[in-house]
Formats: sequence, structure tokens, C-alpha cells
Amino acid sequence: MVIKKTTWLSLSMIILLGVITAWRILFINAYFGWGDARVFTRSNETWQSFFEPPNVWTSLYDLGAVDLGLSQYPIYAGYAALTRLGIDSRLVAKIIFFFPAAILPGLGSFLLIKHFTKRNLPAIMGSIVYSYNVNALLMLSTLLQISIAYALAPLVLFLFIKTLETKNFRIALATGLISFIDSFYEFRIFYIVSLVMLFYLIFHLSVIEGKSDIFKKARTVLIALMPFVVVAALSAYWVVPYTQLNFINDNPAFSRPLFGDQYMSLKQSLSFFSPWWTGGKGYANGVVQPIPNYFWLIPVVALLGFVLNLRNPNAYFFVILSCLGILLTKQSDKPFPNLYLWLYQHFPGFNAFREASKFYLILSLGYSGLISYLISSLKSRRTLSLVISGLVSLLFLWNAKPLVTGDIGGIFVPKNRPQDFETISAFINEQPDFFRTAWFPAAGIWGHYETLHPKIDLHTFYFDTLSLYISKQPGFSQLANDGKSIRDINYQVFNLFSQPFSNQLLDSLSIKYIIVPPQDKASDDDVFVNYGLTDREYILNFLDRQKYLSRINAGLKEAIIYENSDYTPHISGGSQPIANTRTSPSNYQITVPPSQFPSEIIFSEAFHPNWTISLGGQDYPSQKHEDLVNSFLLPPQSTTRVATLSFMTQKYVNYGTIISIASLALVAVFLIYPKRHV
Repeated sequence: MVIKKTTWLSLSMIILLGVITAWRILFINAYFGWGDARVFTRSNETWQSFFEPPNVWTSLYDLGAVDLGLSQYPIYAGYAALTRLGIDSRLVAKIIFFFPAAILPGLGSFLLIKHFTKRNLPAIMGSIVYSYNVNALLMLSTLLQISIAYALAPLVLFLFIKTLETKNFRIALATGLISFIDSFYEFRIFYIVSLVMLFYLIFHLSVIEGKSDIFKKARTVLIALMPFVVVAALSAYWVVPYTQLNFINDNPAFSRPLFGDQYMSLKQSLSFFSPWWTGGKGYANGVVQPIPNYFWLIPVVALLGFVLNLRNPNAYFFVILSCLGILLTKQSDKPFPNLYLWLYQHFPGFNAFREASKFYLILSLGYSGLISYLISSLKSRRTLSLVISGLVSLLFLWNAKPLVTGDIGGIFVPKNRPQDFETISAFINEQPDFFRTAWFPAAGIWGHYETLHPKIDLHTFYFDTLSLYISKQPGFSQLANDGKSIRDINYQVFNLFSQPFSNQLLDSLSIKYIIVPPQDKASDDDVFVNYGLTDREYILNFLDRQKYLSRINAGLKEAIIYENSDYTPHISGGSQPIANTRTSPSNYQITVPPSQFPSEIIFSEAFHPNWTISLGGQDYPSQKHEDLVNSFLLPPQSTTRVATLSFMTQKYVNYGTIISIASLALVAVFLIYPKRHV
């Protein structure tokens, strides 16, 4: 296929706009991370911990858990492989995240819109609308994984439409492959894209193919299913084990209460505005932002695009998408105030969306298509077409100004790791034994962790896991709040250290060090303010009074490390360590010593009934040890024996991985071999 010079120029302009918008994260050699997007500040050592086959269990955080991010394994494996090659993680972030997030939304939406309008100028306008609306830019400045999935969505839809039109098997496979990439960056976005694809299939069968014979329509349906089959096969490495664990339905991410009714509204949706967009004037901080008057031009030009194309059936596709996007993104506002709640409670998969902002993807597709059709309908009036194109460009590109200047904050503020965190990393890395570090109140964006030394964000872990356990223990007493600047609710975390059983509890969790980080205001990462424990000096004085903890000198300037010297090893028998070899987060080879009596093995990972010790052909499942970790009761042993401690569901990861690799190989073969049709 020969690409015209004007198309090359259009694509070059789109790439240039993306590069200018994101130049700070693309070209400044610094760390960029903020809020939920803190993965980009991880050290090389942390990333290299992901250099292993996919595992359903992760032990890097807290006491370990079933890995909620297993679907994103290809991202982490790629990150780990590149850092293992000696590439700095700051550069890897640009390769895997920043460049795709900056460039792909413009390119994919250009291809999609040009397919419908057949002209470059409308496609450029559609690309600008899709890439530079405030919702897309907020994702780019806060949630890069979602931003990349959003960026890939138009390309997926474009390839899917080409699949339906050409019935080409190779295009169907390519659609499935790109869809899979979209899904492992953010599966919830792919879920939305899948709904759009299914809607377009219905539209194509009823409008485009119309009265064609049933056999042609059946062929269309079969080829349309191929991308979904490819995604399912390539995703087997996580779908198979999640199915065995019933984790797809019984998932913490799917059981959160609805959020955002007080922010979302019909006005926000119609005007294509986000309630959190301040235009670079700081963070919204939960305050609904006023809609600038000029944003009301957006629905007007979109509606004009539909009115001027009433005879074009494809315009109806985009107007229906726009209406659907408005209906969903308004969340519980009128009309149909109970619709979103009903979908959340009853529609399969919808309970992954506790707030509606991700459905702006649908509205973005709808508005970008309608506005591009407005430009297309004016092709015989060149001057008017150029004037309206200029106004539309100005309307949306102006949104990018705070990203260019850095005023948007968040990810777009370059950061450098404070020296204390480098010192802590070196101090921990030189110790070969397994232990956990507990950061008080939290590790923030710089805290060190890797395979041998997981981290615990103590404030969160206390309220999520420990508070209920501690309150039920004999001898528990509520500590009186004498911290004048600390609210009672946040002060409760100090109960962890003040109980008669506190030392024993920290020991059983294999916590060797309590680390109080510096108050990092320069990186906008003041964990003491973020967690409501603003008096850092009070924390230090409090920990100094705990006799089982001792300050150590690690050559730090501001951070303080306390040692809990009698911590329990990762795997132990009573108070004695059990020799073991870790082969993966889900598998350990352990040496069971001889014993005249039944012996208890303690494994300080979060309790899960799928942890099992296999010894002499017999399986011994885990039992809860003090409601927190795993305990195994083994029969008397006359000699030293080697046993396997494993998470049983891991075998389904292995089965699924074989399916995924074989499927990827088949897709590659069919894509490389000569063109085939079905």
C-alpha cells in the first residue's frame, strides 16, 4: 500500500504534536511518577524482581497476595528484561510508557477517522479531538497504563472494521494481537473497546450489509469472533488460574462501592469536560470544577456534524456512540439516574467500574467522529472548512498548554531520588537473608523493595489487615492519643507498637526493619501529610520508646531505621529457620529436619488455603496461623527430608502460559505466511 505524501505530512504533524505536548516526560532525564503512577519511580533492583515466568502469587508487597496485576505480566517482564540488560529504568519508562502514551492516540484515531471520511483534514481534526480533550490529558498526566490502552482503542476499532469489510483472516489476527496488547495495559479499557466493537458489528450487519444473505452475515460474525478468540488464547496465562480461583468474579477490584456521583453530571458529559480539570491551576482536591463557557461549543459542533451528514449511515454510528457515552459518563445524574447502578449490579464485568470516567473513551470516539464529519461536509467550502478546523484545533490544543509548561503537575514534574533512599537500597541489598521492611507511615514513591526484601506500607496495612486482628487479641488496649496534630482515626496505627504482644507480632511477620522516611516535599511525596500523621518528630519519639526496637546507623541524613533483631525467618519450625530454596514466588524447596513428634512449619506469607507442602507423596494444606500467615502440621520424621512448598493454583498458570505461547507462535506464523482469506 502506497501512502500519499499529504498523509505522511499529516502523520508527521500528529507525531510532532504528541512530542511537544509530552516533551517533559520524553526528554528530561529524571523520574516521573505521582499518585497511582508510582511504578515509574521504581529502582532497577525492584524491576529486576519481575524477571521470572508469570506467577499467580506475588510476595513483593505486605504479606503477599494473589497477583491482581497478573494480566499486565508482559509489561513487567519487558521492564525487567530491559533493566537486566543494563538500561536505566528511567529510559525504560520512556520506551514502554511515555512514547506510546504521547504518540499512539493521535495515530490510531487518525487512521480510524480517515477510514470513514477518506480525507486528511477531517482525520487530523478527529485525531486532535480524541487526543487533546481534557479527559485524555488527565489520563496522560496521572494514569499512563490507562492512557496507553485509551491510545490503542481507535487502532483496535479501525482494524476490527477492516476485518469486517475485507473478511481477511490476517487482519483479524492482527486485530486480536493489538487487542491483546491493549488488554494487558489495562483490561478494563479493552472491556469498553470490546463493547464498542460488538456494537459496531451489530451496526455493520444491520446497516452496512443490510439485506445481504444469511451466509454472508454468518461469515461476518465468524471473522468478527476471531480477534476475541486470539485475545482469550493469548490471555490464558492469567485467565486460566483466575478461573480456577474464581478470581474473575470474586475479586477485590470488583467489590468496591460506587464512587463519584457527587462529581459526575449530565452537564459535564455534554460539554466533554472533566470535573477534575483545573487547567493547570493545582489539583481539584475533590472540588467539582466549573465548566468554562467555551466548552459548550464542543457539543454544538458535534451536533452540526451529525445534522450535515444525515444521509451518511456512518454518522449514525458516531451519534449513537456519543449518546451512549453521555448516558454512562453522567453516572447517576438525570435522566435515568438508576441506570449506572443497575449496570454495576447486574451487567457482567461492569462492577469493575466504580466510577464512570473511563467511559469517556466512548464519548471521545463519538465526538471525534462527529466533529470530523462536520469538517468533511465543508470540503466544497475550503475557507470555511479551514476556519472551523482552526477554531476546533485551538479549542482542544489549548488544553495541552499546562502539560507543555508542567503546570499540570502530577507525572509531568521531574523528580530525582533523594540520597537517603539510595543509601537505604544499598544497605538492604547487601543482606542475603529474607526479611520485610515496614515503612511508617508508608514507603512513598521511592521506598526500596525486591524479591528478598518485600515492603509493607504500615499505615495502609494496619487498617486493611492488622487492626481487626490486634483488637481481638487478649491484652489489647486502645492507646490514648497524645499526638496533638494527629486525628484519632490515624492515631490508631500506633496501637500496633504498644501492645504486650507487639514484638511477637512484628517477629511473626518477618519484619526486620521499621523505616521512617524523610519528609519529601520536593518530590510532592510527603507521606506524613498524605497519611494524616503530620508530626514526624512524634513518630520518632514514639518508636524510640519501644524497647524491642533499636535505632541503627546506616549513614542516613534524614531517614531513620529501627531494627527488630529477633524477627522470624520466612519459613521456620518453631523459632528455628528451615533451610529453603526459592524457585519462584509460588514454589520453595524446603528441608524438613527429623522429629520424634508432629512438627509445625510456619510460612510468613498471607494465609491462603492453596498453599500446600508436599512430602513423601502426601499433601499437607495450610492452616491459619494466628489468622494471618500459613501453618503446616507435618507428621514425625525419622530423617531429614526435602519437601515442596507451593501455591497449588500456580500449575494452572503454567498450563495457561503454554497455551499463550503456543497461540502467539501460531498467530506469528499466520501473519508472516502469505495472505489467506476465510
